[in-house]
Amino acid sequence: MRRRTDGSSTDPTADGRTVGPRLRGRRIVIDPGHGGPDPGVRIAGVAEADLVWDLARRLEGRTTGAGMDALLTRCEHTCPTEAERAALAQGADADLLLSLHVEADPSMDAEGLATFHQPGSTAGETLAGYVRRELASRTGMLDRGTQPHAGLVPLAGVPTVRVEVGYLSNMGDRRRLLDPVFRDVVAEGVLVGIKRFYLQGEDDQPTGTFTFSDVLAREIGRNRPSPADDTPAHRR
Repeated sequence: MRRRTDGSSTDPTADGRTVGPRLRGRRIVIDPGHGGPDPGVRIAGVAEADLVWDLARRLEGRTTGAGMDALLTRCEHTCPTEAERAALAQGADADLLLSLHVEADPSMDAEGLATFHQPGSTAGETLAGYVRRELASRTGMLDRGTQPHAGLVPLAGVPTVRVEVGYLSNMGDRRRLLDPVFRDVVAEGVLVGIKRFYLQGEDDQPTGTFTFSDVLAREIGRNRPSPADDTPAHRR
């Protein structure tokens, strides 16, 4: 049995997940980096672990609102190991694993956002690209590109993406990250990137133009599944 974020159980063999462009029924594991005794980057009294926890909760709300089954890898004040976080995603039979971080650099001029994927993962690279482009378009932050990251734990059939949203060591990025409205923009951008990953060009919109309301409207508009939506979920 599996446990959702609302505490209810699910049967992994009969959860009715689907393939196709819909988000409903898909399972995402959201990984806010660090936590507990590990604050991550800490600059001017601002801790990475606290910021990404807040981002994770905002993203959790939007993904569940769109019909996804969202799980967090940690509680607010805990810090599982990387292996434990990966094991949770693998054991949950996740469709996606998305890890949230911020950065720091000795140079205060270093700024911007980047996304990372498992080396050799075409699906991960595609997802990372969609998320990065949406965030760069919506936030106006410097786009540092998408790259493979050897430190990401390989998970069979689970596209894994690390999102680094700015530098706490940069005053401009830090100012943005401390703004809850900005963190809402980030959460929406990540959700839209995920949606566009599943659309794969079908009934898509230009980067930066999708809204959370658009995503919901498309999910509701597909309340009569196509034959492809009835196909049992599989790894692509």
